[in-house]
Amino acid sequence: MHLLAEKIILEGLIELRLINKGFTMSYMLDQRVCTYFFPCGLGHLVGLEVHDLGGYLSFTLPRQDKLGLKHLRFARDLEEGYFITVEPGIYFIPFLLERAFNDDKINKYFNKEVIKTYYDFGGVRIEDDVIITKYGCKNLTGNLPRTIEDIEKLMRGN
Repeated sequence: MHLLAEKIILEGLIELRLINKGFTMSYMLDQRVCTYFFPCGLGHLVGLEVHDLGGYLSFTLPRQDKLGLKHLRFARDLEEGYFITVEPGIYFIPFLLERAFNDDKINKYFNKEVIKTYYDFGGVRIEDDVIITKYGCKNLTGNLPRTIEDIEKLMRGN
């Protein structure tokens, strides 16, 4: 699921001209290009603690060692009753992006001039909390505002 989120984010970054066109998606995923915008994991279990333990156990896939994957908090098959977050985000962290710009193996992917115009933006993440059900999932945060207009209206108190 995390890799699917990376693919969708990369598609959006290409559309916004932050990532240069002309490269295959599989190659960019293999080169871990999205990690420089999406350094955190897709989500985690929620239980007694906000970041509940149990994402890696003796019977789950081992933690990967690749950039952007070695810090994921969850590597289990989803089962009914799991309470998890879904929180993809895009961040403009100059330290990470400058590292990519200075790496001769991957700097060709990044539209540096456009990316730098977002340095003051910070980033964006909209988190959902879901419960896995027998037939899919139930989104417990699905009625929260999602559009710019709805969020601004809420912030104004209208």
